[in-house]
Amino acid sequence: MFKRLSALQRKIFLLVIFTVGVEFLAIFLRKFGNNMPAFHLATWGQVLLIAYIFSSILNGFWKTITRFGTLLFILFSLLSIFFFEGLFVFNVVQNYVGNIFINLICLFFFAQLMIEAKVANPWKESSFVLTANLLIYYSGTLFVFILGSQINSDRLPFWYFQSILFIILMFGYTVVLWMKAQK
Repeated sequence: MFKRLSALQRKIFLLVIFTVGVEFLAIFLRKFGNNMPAFHLATWGQVLLIAYIFSSILNGFWKTITRFGTLLFILFSLLSIFFFEGLFVFNVVQNYVGNIFINLICLFFFAQLMIEAKVANPWKESSFVLTANLLIYYSGTLFVFILGSQINSDRLPFWYFQSILFIILMFGYTVVLWMKAQK
């Protein structure tokens, strides 16, 4: 099955495996008290894998900006762990920066798509579906984090919204993996 996937779909498959693995790691670490290091790893890994995926999709200027942004994100993440938040607290600042960066990468892709104007029906392109899915999830997550204190209540904690967005993300990954490989 893995051989029938396109290069993009293989990278998405690895991203899904990484995400599921980190979820299991978080459950395992929770049994010993603190699972926050797993969330730092998740943010770091997801941003790096998504940047890697888009560095193979983007061209020229957009690819260069994405690679430079990836280096800045790595540097910022390390500074955040050592000076701002630490490894054993929720990585709010790293999440904000990662979400903004991924949203920018998605916008870079859409800008490139509009400039090149090579695609007649973008919904048949797995890269377009992936980008739309990522933009929904990461902009939604950023919105939930920003408004977390306003929407958090006893009846409906903001983690419910985060969970719904995560389900949408996983569904989108499934659609991209299901799509016929583009030649």
